[in-house]
Amino acid sequence: MERENGNPKPQSTPDPYVASLLKAYRELNWTQKLSFMQKCASLSKREKKWTRRIFSIWLRVSYPKVPSKSEVWMEGRFRRDMSLKPGYVGVECASYLRVQRNMIPYLIKLARKVKDRLRKQRGKISFNKSSV
Repeated sequence: MERENGNPKPQSTPDPYVASLLKAYRELNWTQKLSFMQKCASLSKREKKWTRRIFSIWLRVSYPKVPSKSEVWMEGRFRRDMSLKPGYVGVECASYLRVQRNMIPYLIKLARKVKDRLRKQRGKISFNKSSV
């Protein structure tokens, strides 16, 4: 469970407490979700760290298909210049959005997905124009 340097191995699955919270949140109706968020907002004055974490979980559950800010930024970058490499765009995105350095591998992986998606979209568009 631990790496050679003594740091714990990052979990690929969410911890059971967060998973149970997500499941319970999904089962709430609209008014219950609203009151939950109001209670979280009242906590925000004292517990900013936990409020941010709860809010990010809430966003992921409520809007799973909404692209992240980094994804939108990368898409615009690749639309302007498709010759850019995902590694370069990932590091540039981390610098631009002021993201922690340990998130750079995730951003590079995200840049690969974004570039691949745009490449496939451009292929469909050019295929549709040539077949008409």
